[in-house]
Amino acid sequence: MKTSVVLLFALAVVAVSKADGAETFKVMNSAYNPTSWGYNHLPTESGLTLSDSFGGISFTGRYVSYTKADTWYPIYASTGTMYSSWTDGSVNGEAGGNPNPRCAKFTGTDPMDLTFSVVGGKLVHNGANGPGGRNKFGRYPSAQLMYNDIWYYGTYLLEWTDRALFVPNSDWQVLQPFVGFRVSGDFGESWYDQTEPDNPLLENAHEKWIGAHGVAFNPYEVLIGAPHFVDFGYNLEHAPKDPATGRRWAYMVAHGADAATDIAHNSWVSGDNIYLLRILMPEGTDVEKNFAYMNNPANWQYYSNDGTYKTWNRDNLQEVYANIRPIVDATGYLGNVGLTYNAPLKKFIMTLSRVDRADSFDTLVLEADAIDGDYKVVQYMKGFAVASYFMNIPSRFISDDGLTMWLCYSSNYQKIHSPSIGGSSYSMCLSEITLDPKQSARGNRYEAESMKRVGQARLVVDAKCSNGGQVNGLSRVGDGLEFWSKSKGRVLKMAVAGEGTTARRLSVYVNDQFAAKFIVTPTGEARHTEHQIPLNIGYGDKVTMRIDADDVSFNRIYGEMLAGEAFVREGKQRFFGNIDYVVVE
Repeated sequence: MKTSVVLLFALAVVAVSKADGAETFKVMNSAYNPTSWGYNHLPTESGLTLSDSFGGISFTGRYVSYTKADTWYPIYASTGTMYSSWTDGSVNGEAGGNPNPRCAKFTGTDPMDLTFSVVGGKLVHNGANGPGGRNKFGRYPSAQLMYNDIWYYGTYLLEWTDRALFVPNSDWQVLQPFVGFRVSGDFGESWYDQTEPDNPLLENAHEKWIGAHGVAFNPYEVLIGAPHFVDFGYNLEHAPKDPATGRRWAYMVAHGADAATDIAHNSWVSGDNIYLLRILMPEGTDVEKNFAYMNNPANWQYYSNDGTYKTWNRDNLQEVYANIRPIVDATGYLGNVGLTYNAPLKKFIMTLSRVDRADSFDTLVLEADAIDGDYKVVQYMKGFAVASYFMNIPSRFISDDGLTMWLCYSSNYQKIHSPSIGGSSYSMCLSEITLDPKQSARGNRYEAESMKRVGQARLVVDAKCSNGGQVNGLSRVGDGLEFWSKSKGRVLKMAVAGEGTTARRLSVYVNDQFAAKFIVTPTGEARHTEHQIPLNIGYGDKVTMRIDADDVSFNRIYGEMLAGEAFVREGKQRFFGNIDYVVVE
């Protein structure tokens, strides 16, 4: 077996930079280390299909995270300054949180070198504690739009516990309606806001609908609970124009229930459908008039079953629910959604975060040629960075060829995990990604943390590994890793961290058929080493590396086997080692 030794490193920096006399928390990695996410095997029951144009995404290895807060949706003004909502944390030492979210601005054109500052004070919600018991609801930021330097800031409601249905995530289980927009003409320093949580813009709260109809259960749940504006670039520059008026259309996407379902997946990060709405934007800059216009449901239209846009009828929601048509339908496999128009590619890129269980969220990246679909999956990332959410792609940071962009998100709000993917933390996280061609070039790397873990394999943080994490704990029969290859090659390479002094062995399967024994021979030259074996692997092949029964004795140093294929403890159990990444070439 040929063994090669390589030096692996990552330039990870934890920095505290000054902004407006305060401190900004910042973690960054400027090393360029391309990594493919190998696990792209869609659950068949989702009904989703894979993209015909792209074979997945790769992470370039460049990432940065700012602040200690979440809920970031970057927009930008004519000055070039970027703005965003944020909440439930701190920015430069200033706190914000439900039900009083905050605003921030950040300057700079390089995602790796942005300067943050807080704008204005805590936002006070009219009616937040008023009649109707809305004080028991959470109120969070959603749709953000800057048009003609007027900032439209949307918020929606959440309820802690669903009285009728358990959903996988452990908090804010009930997606309540979208309240509407506050409006600012001075970039967030002050706001005009007459929204009322007792009177949401588009739909009714669950119990209000129940009371109005004299029934025990709301069969519709909420369809438009947490909408987000489609990012068409600065000042909606790529958004469609209305031929009659020359005004721009602004579009929103939202995740929510299927109108025909009895029980919905209806939380802040779970849904059954994605819906599309639009509004013809006002050209004036009168804040109060624009507030009244944007918060009038009769000015909003929804994409309908016959492929046209119909006016939202607030007085007859059953008519709306009977006619609304989702642009993505995958019951139980969707969640909080963002949508960006990629102008160089003339593609719409959709990003979704969806709860799988309380401590693991999935991420999906989809693409379509038209805003109303047909959306197909570019990448399905099982448990991306353990629990990441509020995904979006800022149009400002898309490359000239459209193939490189930055994924914006937050991670691990429950604080029960350390970051498992470099830069993924309770922050505004930016990770540079590229769209892969349908059949990628040889030599794609698959980080161990991006693979499906089988058995009792564990994910742990290790800054010395190439993407900030490694998989370890491979010691029992069945422990291992699994991925679907986006490359075609004749060699399988594996980087091992902490190589030890004795040889180790894993069994390798291709498409569930035994293919080889991967023996790792220690070199004694470096803590991280790359090893390889000859093996034919095709594009789309399923590759499994795991400990079989005959590998256990090979891997152990000494000690006796006990029932259940476990070793005696007392420090004598032999682990295979820590896996950093795998390469097919």
